[in-house]
Amino acid sequence: MNGLLGRELFTVDMLGQTGYSRERNGAWISGTGPIHRSISAVMAWPTLVPGNFTQIEPIIVHNPYASIPLPNDIVPLAQHVVDYQRGVHIKQVGRSMEDILGLPKDWLIWE
Repeated sequence: MNGLLGRELFTVDMLGQTGYSRERNGAWISGTGPIHRSISAVMAWPTLVPGNFTQIEPIIVHNPYASIPLPNDIVPLAQHVVDYQRGVHIKQVGRSMEDILGLPKDWLIWE
């Protein structure tokens, strides 16, 4: 998330109020504003190899600055979708790769 949206910062103001914000140093935001607006979303897997394809959960992260946003319901996977009213990404639960592909979790045995 930091790579796409900028490094997360914990802030404290002069009155002791705390909050979170992000630096403008991500793939979709720079010091001059939104960039790479032609990218609607990114799908990523943690440590993807053939043997764990059905055991890990990919995530789709929507670009809040996309010129043409990806509809939230077009892909049945877990997603970080944009809540424009609150200005945050929220996690939307999705179906597992095991369920989508109809493969058992241990479909490929490494020996």
